[in-house]
Amino acid sequence: TISATPATGYVFSGWTGSNVADPSASSITVTVESSQTITATFTLATYSLTLQSNPSGSGALSGVGSFEHGTDANVTATASEGFVFLNWSGNGIADENSTASIVSMTADRNLTANFEPTFHLLSLTVSPTEGGYVVGNGSFNHGSSTTITATPATGYSFLNWNGTGITDVNASSTTLMVTDDQNV
Repeated sequence: TISATPATGYVFSGWTGSNVADPSASSITVTVESSQTITATFTLATYSLTLQSNPSGSGALSGVGSFEHGTDANVTATASEGFVFLNWSGNGIADENSTASIVSMTADRNLTANFEPTFHLLSLTVSPTEGGYVVGNGSFNHGSSTTITATPATGYSFLNWNGTGITDVNASSTTLMVTDDQNV
């Protein structure tokens, strides 16, 4: 009985020689009737690298593929509009806080690029200042919709809103899509 055990980073590929009944089995029995040569063949292991973004769709990723044992794979993460890169999670990444890093391919790797939403400040003002008050100031996730309301003081009437992303500039209570820091 002979057997083949691959070293770290290699896989057994097969046997060659005479009287080898199953060339793909790592352990075989050979009948010896005369001198013979039997060779075990090994090849470098190949590992897969998969990438995903969290939350899904929050960034574009590159670097997936198959890589031989011991090689370094380059990975990059580019945030989608409304998100910023936070970090990588998973094993083998050289710099988990960099958008571009390398991954040591000594096993199958599954990495996640983590992103977080961008926050924007919404500031509402009244003109003239004694004309009433407004509600809706705050910090909002990129792309979120919020309600803004203007209430006129006694002797004043609401005229309109000025700014971008406002659903109805003539309504005293309306919605606003927040895509940047905004003053309304």
